[in-house]
Amino acid sequence: MRKFILISLSIVFSSILQSQTISKAPIMVGDLKIDELKSGRISFFYQNPEYKSIIDLVGFIMKDKKQAIFLMDEAIRILQMEETDKSQHIRHSVGNAELVRYGFRQDAIYISDREHRGYPLLEYNCLNIKEALESYEYSAEVNKSEEVE
Repeated sequence: MRKFILISLSIVFSSILQSQTISKAPIMVGDLKIDELKSGRISFFYQNPEYKSIIDLVGFIMKDKKQAIFLMDEAIRILQMEETDKSQHIRHSVGNAELVRYGFRQDAIYISDREHRGYPLLEYNCLNIKEALESYEYSAEVNKSEEVE
């Protein structure tokens, strides 16, 4: 009987110790995946539109929640600017990311890592991402502050 109890307890404890942890779901907008890394940095990844293999992801990282929200604020600001000539493009950098509003497609902003063609976002996408970033349950201490500059 004692052997049975010891075996039962060891099975229970080993299953508890080996249980998987469930992490929060990332923010998804189409093929754009936004997630918090353990360091508190915010990653943006998407399928490279000019992919050469099935798995060809492109991405960039923002230093924290504040910078990621600022990126979306800047995207919204650029989308709301006056229309330009079709040959004139608006480019703006925030951290590791580049925002581009092309003159031939002024209803969308392309967000990229500066090296690859960007992922297109419409204004309502940017507003949804900003809202999701503001309400996301962050794990890293750097992102737990309620203050957003």
